[in-house]
Amino acid sequence: MYTAKSDLFTKCLFYFFKIFGVAPISYRSGVIPPFATSRLAIFHNVLLSCPVIGFSYFSLRHALYSDNAGRIAFEKIVDTVQTSFTILTALFVLAVFCILQERVVDLANRLQAIYKLTTCMTYKMGHDVNIGPSSLHTSVTRIMLVTLMTAVLWFITTFLNFDVFLLYFLVMTLDNLVIFSMLLQYSLVLKVLHYLYQWVNADLTSLLKTANADDFPKTMTRLSQLRCIHVSLSHVSRDVSCFYSLPMLVCFINAFLALIIYGYYVVKAVVVQSSSIPTVVILHCLALVVMHLLSIAILARAAGITVRESKATGEIISESIAICQSERVVKQLKEFSIYLLHKSVGFCVFHLFPLNETLVVSIISSITTYLVILIQFKESNQQ
Repeated sequence: MYTAKSDLFTKCLFYFFKIFGVAPISYRSGVIPPFATSRLAIFHNVLLSCPVIGFSYFSLRHALYSDNAGRIAFEKIVDTVQTSFTILTALFVLAVFCILQERVVDLANRLQAIYKLTTCMTYKMGHDVNIGPSSLHTSVTRIMLVTLMTAVLWFITTFLNFDVFLLYFLVMTLDNLVIFSMLLQYSLVLKVLHYLYQWVNADLTSLLKTANADDFPKTMTRLSQLRCIHVSLSHVSRDVSCFYSLPMLVCFINAFLALIIYGYYVVKAVVVQSSSIPTVVILHCLALVVMHLLSIAILARAAGITVRESKATGEIISESIAICQSERVVKQLKEFSIYLLHKSVGFCVFHLFPLNETLVVSIISSITTYLVILIQFKESNQQ
């Protein structure tokens, strides 16, 4: 019964991401491996790209020439730059997932295989429910709910604009949905990796605490299995980081531009109190700022805890070496420890900066600086 629930949960997530073009593959329930390449999925991405390209002319024309909000010249320019980059980012994401379809399939199948292996071992060994598959589903569900509630506020502020802004926001919403879907997908993949590292550490701790001379062969076999799982996880983590590296660079540049531009209009209306932009447009900008910050925060948090959990394995091994009585077990633990010293798990954006919680603070501080500069530039232009 639980397997059926787990499979349904996986299908729902899969088709959610497939709709927005970040899962251009096929899912076959009950087949090993479950994920495979699909020409139809690529065709779906091509169709999804059509409205993005088709409506880009209207979006750019509105950003550059519309005078409905009494924008000054430099505001039109920055709006056009941000709109152009959002369109290009959405198209880039769709193209990358199509071109690298085989890598997507490979990563999905490897993650699924490790997850199923740990799930089977969990039931056999009787793990605590706090580190069982249900805990992963709970964490993923929380992320989805928080993102969904924020997205609902974003959609409400979009449809409150009944004037010329409505069509512009609707066109940009499709682009942003593609981008946000990829950020959410990366966050959930990292959450799965965190759960798997957490499972290995919990099982390793339990094994070394209960190990005794009577079941020595069982201990050695189990330790060897855990080492193989950790090695597989390290390789998958490296490949996941490499796959998302370039798309994340483009998405982060887009997010940075969007946060500055939308934040500028919010600050201009709330702090400076000199804006002719309608209130519903300001609310829409505020909703987009929250959506971008939330997506980055969830992603950075997921990456940070995954890296810390992977490093915790080395601490468990080191502590166990000091108290273990079996020389053969100590020898295998030392070999495991040497491997961990030479294998560092990390997630970064195109090798420029790491993904962790400090990234959110850096982005907010940088955006604050640019907002002050933009406000001062606006005031000097008006004078």
